Amino acid sequence: MNINKQNITFLSSLFLFALFLLLISNLSCTQKEKDNHPKLTSTGPNISSATPITTSPSLSSNLPGEIENPKDGAVMFLVPAGEFIMGAQKSDKQAHKNEKPAHKVNLDAFYIYKYEVTYRQFKKFMKETGYKPGGNWDRFDKPEFLDHPVMNITFIDAMQYCKWAKVELPTEAQWEKAARGADGRLYPWGNDWNPNKCNNSELEDPDLIAKMNAITSGRGSLPVGSIKADTSPYGVMDMAGNINEWCSDRYKASYYKKSPYNNPPGPDKGFERSTRGGAWSLPPTRSRTTSRWSGSVESELDDYGFRCILDKEMRNFPLRK
Repeated sequence: MNINKQNITFLSSLFLFALFLLLISNLSCTQKEKDNHPKLTSTGPNISSATPITTSPSLSSNLPGEIENPKDGAVMFLVPAGEFIMGAQKSDKQAHKNEKPAHKVNLDAFYIYKYEVTYRQFKKFMKETGYKPGGNWDRFDKPEFLDHPVMNITFIDAMQYCKWAKVELPTEAQWEKAARGADGRLYPWGNDWNPNKCNNSELEDPDLIAKMNAITSGRGSLPVGSIKADTSPYGVMDMAGNINEWCSDRYKASYYKKSPYNNPPGPDKGFERSTRGGAWSLPPTRSRTTSRWSGSVESELDDYGFRCILDKEMRNFPLRK
């Protein structure tokens, strides 16, 4: 009987020890997960009070700040490697659910077009390749609009252009970092809304309205770079207005809840593709750097266009002259 009691005591002790080891292992795994996806410590979009975001200048310090794509002549600006705040803060009442939660994202360095792709560039692509777009791209193809962003472009059309120009469409993460920088600002220029700082449905400047291509009720796109205030911390223009831009990601409203920390590529499945940025036809809420939208790959609208990025073989492109 004593032997049995000793055996039971030994087995109980062994069980408790194993349980202790399992608990320690789980705590260790949890800590590793936290380390791999740092907690967002910024409490709001106020630039002056936002927690500083770390960057990795050593990863991009040997890259030129500005290059030119020899295929289409596009000027491209460097967005350095490092972290930034992606998405809208919990307290942001203007944000839609698909913009939350705010989270830190770490990106490799990449280059992005200073401007949206224009009619002039898209016509060169078609002339050299013989490509016939699926979208009604030539609806506003007039000599006076050559330097306006090309519109009525499907996702497929944009991808074909990128293949020719040896570039890519940006991911949502790349687009948002290029638009807002590393301090979590709501608009490319800061946190305060001004309807005359980008081409949106509430633009009031009569001189700018006079330059539009009058698509609807006298409103439409402007030549790229027309509004100097619509410039991001990296020098990229027209990200809050002019036209809505295709991204490479498949779209999922809840993607941010499980988005990876490093170079998020978007969901694995989904027919629709993400679009970003405000447009001449869209309200101020769509001009926010966190605003997300989507369309089918065959969608073509009067405010759909694109810009490109380069994140592979970056040293093969020449410096801008």
